[in-house]
Amino acid sequence: MVDTGSSCSILPLRFSSNKPQLSNISLYAVNQSPIKTYGQTSLTLDLALRRNFKWNFVIADLPHTILGADFLHHYSLMVDVRRQRLVDTTTSLSTPACESTAAILSPSFFVTATSYQFHTLLASFPELTDLSFKPTQTVHSTQHFITTTGLPVFSRPSKLAPDRLKKARAAFEHMLSSSVLYAFF
Repeated sequence: MVDTGSSCSILPLRFSSNKPQLSNISLYAVNQSPIKTYGQTSLTLDLALRRNFKWNFVIADLPHTILGADFLHHYSLMVDVRRQRLVDTTTSLSTPACESTAAILSPSFFVTATSYQFHTLLASFPELTDLSFKPTQTVHSTQHFITTTGLPVFSRPSKLAPDRLKKARAAFEHMLSSSVLYAFF
């Protein structure tokens, strides 16, 4: 099952060939209930897109295999819901998909890992992940204004010195290669 709301890719415990031992990887469903995990395993997938996809899956106590947003992002795959297909944006190839019968249950499989930097902060505000979408009333009368006068501040762009340009390019290349920064062109 492809789940763009899942932050990591999951392999059900029943598909693991190793003896199950609980792992220290912590996963939580959208309702904040813990999901038992049993380590990681590496698999190579053939999705009929003329290339193989090698990925590390978290082994968890879930009924379905999940290709999460981490996998889709890494391999530049796009879910085309309207045409029911998975599109490889690198090669422009696509493979047909079908709606899952478990689609009704999918919110219970949204996964976030506690190792992520903001998990504890997000957990302290459960209304942010609540799926009921109830509008809330403002409980204060504070309004914020930024008063501006005159023309906006403006400065013409100028070229960087060659040595600074070289350092800036190296820094951007490093951020792109370490997935800190993503190119959208």
